[in-house]
Amino acid sequence: MGTRAFAAAVTALAFVGSGAYTLAHPKNAAAPLQPTVAPSPTARTQPKPVSPTPRPRITLQPGVQATDLPGITITHVS
Repeated sequence: MGTRAFAAAVTALAFVGSGAYTLAHPKNAAAPLQPTVAPSPTARTQPKPVSPTPRPRITLQPGVQATDLPGITITHVS
């Protein structure tokens, strides 16, 4: 019984403490919410061509045979 009461007291204390913190720190309407956005390129600006990155190659140890499965495709673009 003592463990349940302790857990309930800690939970109630955390609830009251978080409520007090929220009330003590009101929202600042003048605070910037997001960073500034860079201007978009104009119609006259041509985007830079994307140079393909070399594909990684897997080297096998002696005695390991490759299968006939298709190669690994990298789809992540940053």
